[in-house]
Amino acid sequence: VAHGDVEHFRPKSVYWWLAYCYDNHLYACQICNQVFKKDRFPVRRKMRPPRVAPGAGEAELRAVAAAMTPDPVNELEGMSWAAYAARCRAENPGLPDPYLTDPEPLMAWEADEIQKRVLVKPRGGSARALKDFQAMEECFGLNREELAGWRYQTYRALRVLCMYLERLPKDDALRRQTVQEILRMRSDRSAYAGMVRYFLAEWGVSLG
Repeated sequence: VAHGDVEHFRPKSVYWWLAYCYDNHLYACQICNQVFKKDRFPVRRKMRPPRVAPGAGEAELRAVAAAMTPDPVNELEGMSWAAYAARCRAENPGLPDPYLTDPEPLMAWEADEIQKRVLVKPRGGSARALKDFQAMEECFGLNREELAGWRYQTYRALRVLCMYLERLPKDDALRRQTVQEILRMRSDRSAYAGMVRYFLAEWGVSLG
């Protein structure tokens, strides 16, 4: 990862009316956003842009855009969240919108002990799942070498902690500390938390 960007999930160069829409803004890794995704946004049925009169001025464009986006403060202004979400889903995008879809169940992780890296893989085997994963991999650089290597560092630490966990009695103070560290690693506030949760489930680790 690198310094963060506030990224336009649907690129503002195409979806100009969503340029100031909070529900189109995401925190993103700078490399993911500026090197890989850029203005990419694969869809199966593109959202129809709002109609504006030829030669419309800035004030008119802003008014049109405001009517086509949810207002985070006043729900009576602009488009309702439900209507906005329905328009987004109707595009049938190739990238999962994290405001609408949890992307974690779409991914699996595979450790390569020889090259000391962890790669992200598609979890489902359907043609749709494979195609969507390919779009995510290309748009976000999920398996670029440095990222795969950094994942492995977290994976290795998790593996060691789980080995300790198996050998320590349940009433041991060191075991409780080990459990707390694993819980921290799998929390949403930690890097590679989805990967950590995946391997904990794969290994059948009990934190009780």
